[in-house]
Amino acid sequence: MKQNGVLDWLLEEDAGNPGVRYFALRDLVGKGDDDPEVVAARQAVMATGPVPVILGLLPFKTFRHAQFLHYEVPGIEVPPAALERMEAAAAKGKEAELAEGVAIVRELLAQLKGTCQGVYVVPPFGKYDVVARILA
Repeated sequence: MKQNGVLDWLLEEDAGNPGVRYFALRDLVGKGDDDPEVVAARQAVMATGPVPVILGLLPFKTFRHAQFLHYEVPGIEVPPAALERMEAAAAKGKEAELAEGVAIVRELLAQLKGTCQGVYVVPPFGKYDVVARILA
């Protein structure tokens, strides 16, 4: 199987960060956990230490946004309490909804501090000012 571009780069053997190859083989190429290449990559990860965990956060812009993510995007589960908070904020208007989405993300950041090696915040619908509000 011939790979190209970015995937080739991700599949390179890197002694400093073998987790990249492991996740690329498993999640991008789709090889099973019992595949010899995946087994070897996993062993390399175990020999060098833990794989860095980067927390990704997408603040809800509206209650409808939260519902869409929960019901329509595979792998995303919005806790019932967060949906309830966003629904209550919706009754107060768009700015209240966005403020509640920001508050939820800020609370998650505080709860998860020290549990990961980094964080990235995805600005909802290109609203980069929301990221600044979260980090303020």
